Amino acid sequence: MLIGVALQAVTPTKHWRPVQVLKFSPNSKVLASAGDDYLIQLHSVSDGSHIRTLDGHKNRVNELIFTEGGKTLYSSSFDGALRAWNVQKGKPVSIHKFEAPIRAIALSADEKLMAVSLKMV
Repeated sequence: MLIGVALQAVTPTKHWRPVQVLKFSPNSKVLASAGDDYLIQLHSVSDGSHIRTLDGHKNRVNELIFTEGGKTLYSSSFDGALRAWNVQKGKPVSIHKFEAPIRAIALSADEKLMAVSLKMV
């Protein structure tokens, strides 16, 4: 049970396979969703409308992190790619490829460090 939290149902649209991760932007105006269809979808929280699709991963997207200002969204995938996206333009800012699938990522509070957990095969 959540206490003191306003709950609102926002159903991510545009996905054709299961959603694995949901993240709100810092100002709670945008909901990012991603999962098994390799896509990241951005939705307006106020009316549920689709804003844009971020396309580029080649496998399941398993983590999303907005920067504090909400201008950049990091995504990680089982394709071994860590991507930084410009949220406004919907374009990748940078891509770092690893030799193994990425299981999890974490961004430090000062946004200077990124930790990456890999699935060793």
